[in-house]
Amino acid sequence: MQVPLLLRIITYTSLFSDLIPFFSGTWFYKRITSFTQPFYFFFYYVALQEAFSSVMVFGFGWNTLWWMNIYHFTETIFFTWNFHSWLWCRHKRTWYFLVLMLFSAYWTYSTFFLNHFFSLNAFARTIECFFVSLYAGVTLIRLSRRTDQSFFSNPQFWIASGAMIYFSFSVIVFVIYQTIANNNYLLSVFQPVWNIHSFMNIFSNLLYSIAFFCQNRTFMSPLRK
Repeated sequence: MQVPLLLRIITYTSLFSDLIPFFSGTWFYKRITSFTQPFYFFFYYVALQEAFSSVMVFGFGWNTLWWMNIYHFTETIFFTWNFHSWLWCRHKRTWYFLVLMLFSAYWTYSTFFLNHFFSLNAFARTIECFFVSLYAGVTLIRLSRRTDQSFFSNPQFWIASGAMIYFSFSVIVFVIYQTIANNNYLLSVFQPVWNIHSFMNIFSNLLYSIAFFCQNRTFMSPLRK
C-alpha cells in the first residue's frame, strides 16, 4: 500500500509530538508540582517507547502491535490511577483495584488467547480509552465547581483536557478499527480517520505541555475542601 506524502508527514509529526511535553517539562522543571511530576516521567517513558517502536519498525521491519498492546495497558493504568488519586485521594481504592484486576484478567485472556498476540487488541483498547475519558471528564466537572482557583493556572485542567480530547476520540477510532482492518486499511477509509487521530494526538500533547508552564504552587484535589 503506497502511503501518501501528506499522511506520512502528519503521522511523523504526531509521532514526534510526544516529545513536546517531555521537553516542556524539562525546560520548566522548576515549576513542576506534585501533580505534574509523575506526568513528566511518564512522558519520558513515552519518548523512550516511541524510540523503541521506531527502531523496531523502521530499522528492522518488525511487528510492533504486541508492544502497542502492552504500552496501551500501562498507559491506561497510569492515567486512571492519577485521576483517581486526584478525585478521591485514598478513598475508593478498593473498587478501583477490583475493576483493575477484572480488566487485567480480561486483557491477559483476550491478548494472549482470544486474539493473536501479534495483533492489536482493539476491543480492550476501546475499553481502556473509555475509562480514561470517563475519569478525565469527571475531573473536569469537579474542577469546574471550584471557585477558589483559575482553570488556566491549574495543571490538572490541562492534563485532564488533553486526556479527554485524545482518549474520547480514540474510543471512536478503535470501535471502527476492525472495519478498517477488514478492508485491508483501504486509504479512503483509513486516511481520514488516522489524520484526525494524529491531529488529536498533536493537540493533546500541546495541552499536556501547558501543564508544565503553570506556576509552582500546590493545588488541592477537586474533592478536597
